[in-house]
Amino acid sequence: MTVISLFEKWQTTHEHFNNETDALQELWIILLSARYSYRKEVLNDGKKLDRFVEDFACSHRHVNCDKARCRNVHEKNHNIARRILTERGDLAQHLFNSKNFTLENCIKMKHVFDTTDAPPPNTVLSNTEVSETKPPLSFGYHLSLKQMVRIADCANANHLFCVSVATVEDIRALLERRNGYQITVENIRSVTILFDTLLENGMIGWNWKAAMARGGHLLSKKTGKPISATTLSSALSEIKNRPTPVSKRIVDEIREIAIMLDDNEAE
Repeated sequence: MTVISLFEKWQTTHEHFNNETDALQELWIILLSARYSYRKEVLNDGKKLDRFVEDFACSHRHVNCDKARCRNVHEKNHNIARRILTERGDLAQHLFNSKNFTLENCIKMKHVFDTTDAPPPNTVLSNTEVSETKPPLSFGYHLSLKQMVRIADCANANHLFCVSVATVEDIRALLERRNGYQITVENIRSVTILFDTLLENGMIGWNWKAAMARGGHLLSKKTGKPISATTLSSALSEIKNRPTPVSKRIVDEIREIAIMLDDNEAE
């Protein structure tokens, strides 16, 4: 069953809104529908992002119910979804990029939406920001200071880089792709699984491998030369096919860090 049919089924079978849980369930279904449609229409079919948002908002504007309470709740949910897609690029990217989007994720996202302001304009989602076929000059990141501290701790605990201590500034420099910044990689497979898990949890953009390779930020321990996007892809495939205790620990730690989205200490 596709997400779209799930929304259509809800339209015809819902038994009206009785509590906040019912309202959150509908918001979740709307966002799941946006996620499904985005991946099909924008990533697969190449539709312009602004056109996709406009079409999606129009197609989900009305609810098939004659109860005033249901219409009001749906209008509120529709407005939340529309504003996330148009104004909150940080949340939209989290929705589109994360491996899964559960009801619990939806509740957390709504809390962030309700309690925080929109990020600076340069973090607004764009087609190129999440497209591997047209990589931008940077892959963008959506992390709080606390999250970057935890990522640095993860890097040090798992010996990802050839430095005595990887600092928050090292992590920030990598995420910002600072001109001239380079760091030598101790274990390339572990580094790729860290970045891949950041991607899966919507904290960085899809084209991180191309962005890292283009800037020459990651250096090989053996050759001292920048690591190519092809090498990063191969290392990631290897570690995914043959996970290790270290890679599993990194995945678990990054997933815990992703939950800290609620803190929203945006940079």
